[in-house]
Amino acid sequence: MNFNIVLALLSLYTTAKSDDDFKLLKNLGTKSPYPSPDYEEYEGKCKLVQVQLYGRHGARYATKSKSKDMFQVAKYLRENADKVKDPYLANLTIPFPEGIDGALAPVGFKDMKNFGDRFNKRYSKVLSQKGTVLYSSISPRVVDSAKSFMDGFMGASANLVNVTVLNKDLDADLNPGDACSEHAKFENETEANLWSDIYLTPISTRLSSQIGIPIDTKQSFTLIDICAAQVGLLGYKRNEGVCYLFSDDEIRGYSIADKLEKYYTHGYGQEINTKMMCSAWTGLRNEILRRQELKITYALRFGHAETIIPLVSTLGLFKDEVAPVASMTFNQLLKHKFKITKISPFQANVAFEVYDCGKEGSSLRVLLNEEPIKIPALEKSDDDLYNVDEFFKVFGNLLDCNFDEVCKNEKKTFGGWNRVYSPLN
Repeated sequence: MNFNIVLALLSLYTTAKSDDDFKLLKNLGTKSPYPSPDYEEYEGKCKLVQVQLYGRHGARYATKSKSKDMFQVAKYLRENADKVKDPYLANLTIPFPEGIDGALAPVGFKDMKNFGDRFNKRYSKVLSQKGTVLYSSISPRVVDSAKSFMDGFMGASANLVNVTVLNKDLDADLNPGDACSEHAKFENETEANLWSDIYLTPISTRLSSQIGIPIDTKQSFTLIDICAAQVGLLGYKRNEGVCYLFSDDEIRGYSIADKLEKYYTHGYGQEINTKMMCSAWTGLRNEILRRQELKITYALRFGHAETIIPLVSTLGLFKDEVAPVASMTFNQLLKHKFKITKISPFQANVAFEVYDCGKEGSSLRVLLNEEPIKIPALEKSDDDLYNVDEFFKVFGNLLDCNFDEVCKNEKKTFGGWNRVYSPLN
């Protein structure tokens, strides 16, 4: 074990913060529940004319591989019930049935409908729903999320809106990682795996003693996955379910592992992660600048964490001067700006509110998870808006690309980079 890793281990177990400083729901990475939104209504002189939305699906059940690991751990504990010290663990059940891997959970349906309802109350009084276009990733949980949102947003009228869905390997906008051949070559989980080895080894040793049977590092991580599922799907509190097994800093370490993985596979860690967003950016620009011709008032897009994270990265948000690596100390990694829980919890979203400012032209406001945000590369006007022309000038390197050339694709993809538009009726 090298010296930096020893320091990281010492830091993890000697610098715990107080319970008052710890919020479990903020430390579950991309499995974190959606935060309570703090929307600020625009009160300036400009008129709202369009809203562009990129959203992640709502809370879901564990995906296939994670679900398999969870049920195997529960089975292992039951098979060794005579040795397991805690009767609760000896009879552990997973908070969802087998065979529904990755499906949208009931709380996900509810949250997405509530999100749509907020959207309706916030915007429909000033902006007609008639010009609504809808795009969704092909994943059933995303389609269900889009439908639930639309149910809250438009009610029965949602059936009048057609949804555009593409196979994930063809979808340059909402599944850019799957549609981009170059992205697969550069996916890098090395730092996340190194960190997991650092932080899980002492946890598995402790859990083996506490539970009464050998618990390896993979099983330790899976138990925290179960904790996350119990919190996110059933609303368990800090010391309920299996979460009681872990200290605050051990759960923080779980979020750090997720952060390191997402940073390199979808965030700032690889140049292709932002370059492949050029199709989405071109579509965004086209629909904003041609809004009157196309008669689009709402462009609603629903995808995954892998949609939101690279989009947020192109905006320059949560960017550190130094990339996070596993050899950093626990506190150094905690202080990094790239907070995956803030960037892409379940139901994460990025919205662009477009305003007509008369002689001053069009402006827009950017929101992350329904809260206005400052774009580092731009200056805000007095009323918190960005001039549209200046905005897209800053992001000009992401516009008018040939996505398939950028990604060296052999199969043709579709998205904002090559979409042929027809005005809505």
